Amino acid sequence: MLTIVDTDRQGRKVAEVNVPTPNSDEEKFIQYEIVAAGWDYPSEKFADHCPNWDVVQQGMKEAKQNHRGVWAVTPAVKP
Repeated sequence: MLTIVDTDRQGRKVAEVNVPTPNSDEEKFIQYEIVAAGWDYPSEKFADHCPNWDVVQQGMKEAKQNHRGVWAVTPAVKP
């Protein structure tokens, strides 16, 4: 399920993404999963429009604490 939260300056839709979990009624919040795995930095540019920003921030905290992905090297440097 997509929840459109904003439009960027190029006119692209910015959305929160949730996908069903197999054999369950639960969904996975994809932005959390990506950030918690350390695959990306949360984009603070859209934080005000992200209803679940606190969940994304929690994912970043977990990735930092466990030195995952972009947080594997200290200090991490954003691109």
